[in-house]
Amino acid sequence: MPSFFRRVADTRSAAPLLIMLLSLTGGAAVAQEPAAIAGEAAKGETEGTAKAPAEPDPNGESEAIAPAPAVTVQLPELLAKEVERARWLTNRLESVEKSVTRIRDRDEELNQRLPTLDKILSDAVVAADQLKPDRRNYKSQIDRLGAAPKDGESEAEAIADERRRLNAIHAEVDGAIKSAELTLVRGRQLLARIQELRLEIFRRGLLTRSPTLLSPSLWREAFDALTLAKAEIGAIFNDWVSRIDGRFNPFLFVLGAALVAGVGLHIGARRVRRRMRQLGIAEHPSFPKRILIAGLDAPLRMLPKIAAAAIVYIGLHWLDLLYLQVGGLAGATLKAIVIASAGTAYTTSYLQPARPDWRVIDLGEPAAWRVRRLIRYGVYLFALDVFVRTAISELALPLSVNILWVSFVGLAFAYLFIQGARCQPTIPVISERPVAFIVDQLQKGLLVIAAIAIVLAVFTGYTAFAHYVATRLITVGTAIFLLVIFYLANRAIAAEPELIKEETSGSEQTLPIEIRRRVARGLSILLDVVLIVIAFPVLLLSFGVASNEIWTLTNRALYGFEVGGIEISLLNIGLALGLFAVILLLTRMLQRWLGETVLHPSRTEQGLGNSIRTGIGYLGFAVAALAALAHAGLDITNLAIVAGALSVGIGFGLQSIVNNFVSGLILLVERPIKVGDWIKVDDTQGYVRRISVRSTEIETFERASVIIPNSALITGTVTNLTLRNALGRITIPIGVSYDSDPDLVQKLLLEAANECTLVARHPAPFVVFEGFGDSALDFSVRIYVPDVNSSLSTQTEVRKAIVNKFRQQGIEIPFPQQDLHLRDLDGLKSALGRVLEERRRAAAQNVSDSGNKPDRDKTP
Repeated sequence: MPSFFRRVADTRSAAPLLIMLLSLTGGAAVAQEPAAIAGEAAKGETEGTAKAPAEPDPNGESEAIAPAPAVTVQLPELLAKEVERARWLTNRLESVEKSVTRIRDRDEELNQRLPTLDKILSDAVVAADQLKPDRRNYKSQIDRLGAAPKDGESEAEAIADERRRLNAIHAEVDGAIKSAELTLVRGRQLLARIQELRLEIFRRGLLTRSPTLLSPSLWREAFDALTLAKAEIGAIFNDWVSRIDGRFNPFLFVLGAALVAGVGLHIGARRVRRRMRQLGIAEHPSFPKRILIAGLDAPLRMLPKIAAAAIVYIGLHWLDLLYLQVGGLAGATLKAIVIASAGTAYTTSYLQPARPDWRVIDLGEPAAWRVRRLIRYGVYLFALDVFVRTAISELALPLSVNILWVSFVGLAFAYLFIQGARCQPTIPVISERPVAFIVDQLQKGLLVIAAIAIVLAVFTGYTAFAHYVATRLITVGTAIFLLVIFYLANRAIAAEPELIKEETSGSEQTLPIEIRRRVARGLSILLDVVLIVIAFPVLLLSFGVASNEIWTLTNRALYGFEVGGIEISLLNIGLALGLFAVILLLTRMLQRWLGETVLHPSRTEQGLGNSIRTGIGYLGFAVAALAALAHAGLDITNLAIVAGALSVGIGFGLQSIVNNFVSGLILLVERPIKVGDWIKVDDTQGYVRRISVRSTEIETFERASVIIPNSALITGTVTNLTLRNALGRITIPIGVSYDSDPDLVQKLLLEAANECTLVARHPAPFVVFEGFGDSALDFSVRIYVPDVNSSLSTQTEVRKAIVNKFRQQGIEIPFPQQDLHLRDLDGLKSALGRVLEERRRAAAQNVSDSGNKPDRDKTP
């Protein structure tokens, strides 16, 4: 049988409908660790030996001195083991290279070499990392001894021997490190070569033509083979029955236990499913409830059948009745039962054709029944295909039987694809939403194209290609369906609190809405990350990638791969991000604890506490960033070079940002303004609410927030009314008539100020006689208030008291007055008389002119 058809015969996508049960389909080959390493064979041998190379000339002229005699050195026990292991990895890689050359045309055996090669690569990385600290230590000891003496210079023999010994050990360790690194490079090259060989085998097998269904010889050969297979199956069955005779009672016990377990689980699952719907009964259950019920309903539906089949399989294995072909056929039967049970259970639970209100995926009334029927047929056909192809492989049937079966399966799937493309959902979503309509049409078009391609491939002899297209489309569609279901479950579990308000309206909410929103948002992000992590292997499995290949790719992605000479490890990056988040979280917790204890406004001045908390926040962020970068493997010293290169750009393009940043740091350190201060900047005044590194937020008395760049607060003029304390002075101007007694006015003003409880007693209020105004005598009351924030209410109380006292004493607060003096009134009177006389004459003239005009409306 050609290699590709053997590949088809054990498809690795068995049961993609149940990704969690894929482990039943087979396991990856695991590389065997050698029983003993070459350097540890002898029991008493605890140390290795190495020869010291000739010491190099410090001046670069190797001919100037004679080479030092070879010296035998002893390596420490652990170091000798590590060096020997690095050498063993090289030998092991050479063995794998030879085997790959020998099996270059066998896909399955090449695939089995991948775990072994991956283990060699990971061990090479570990070996090199373990030896590098030793190399650094010995190099530092050699440097401490200094350079070898030149010609004519002498040195103590003990020092010379020690230098030769250290050089020999350093050379041995350095050689082992280079050997491990070379093994790593050769291993990656061999891995790429294996992938190329397997791709070529797959491409060659996929495009190989075979006899078609129209070939009579194919049918004749297949029927002859089936006739012979019938006799073989009978012999296998008779042999199996003969084995049962000696274990008949245990065999009946296994069947009875499976029957009892299956029936009992079926009855119990039905009751649980009925109880769940009774608890969640509603005319229109919410989407979270529907997705929850469907997620619980599907496992309950498939559990009895799978449990019964698993009990039978385990029992037969325990009775030693699964041997040779019987074991393979039993395993294929169990896989088929798992596929069929899972497919029908999930289809019924999520489509719910008999219960429209409980549908998670609503396709409309007729379409739901038809889609479920087509999916069931497809699931049964897929399960049957798994069993039949395993039987063909176990019974060693000829290629003609495999070609006939693969052709029939391809045509059957093509028919189901055509029927699926003809299904028309009757829900208005498809017609009302253009995107949903386009997606629906693309899906139907894909099904039609796949069906046509399968039919053409079957009747042109490319049966392997037809089977591959059909099964891959089924498995990929199933994987996408499962991922979509998982995504919908994420949305239901991490729904916004407002979306599930009707579900919890009857119960008491124990958490505030903002906390519940944050929890829901964090849970949604976590579930989406889990979905992305799951989607990668699931989609690869659905495309037919072997599980050990997925493990190899995942291992390389997690533990390091090179891009442009830079080694990138997703695991280190993830741990670095986690370390950054943990340090940042601890910083926030420390800030909150300080704000509630040591830096509480009742113990510490508010502005000082805000500055300390802000500084701790920036310090924690910097420490978290540096720790994350260091853990990710980035050289922090290179950041200085990057910062120097960016300084030119900062000097031009980011000058204002850096200016504001530095100004913010100055504000936090010098604290000319603090959070809670009342400041005035140009025409803006209000309270400082927040000071960041870029800007400062001021809340005006109209409750508007004004964002002012920090550089404006450093370079401009700022009036801070509460810088050192809240004590402030208020000036209330007032004017009285010229008839008032100034002494009495001053006395009344002082009384009004002293009687107000909001006015400070020290310094005491005082009155100032400002001067002689145009309409009044100008006075002003100067008063001090303990809290300048109460200045408006203080002014109001003092002004009311002043008005009352002035009214009691009859003191008038005059309106503005002005005296107008006119000169030469006689001339003005004569001028006005002339003007009036001219107006009387003009009026009389107008009357006389109107009386002499003819009447044009009368006819002669």
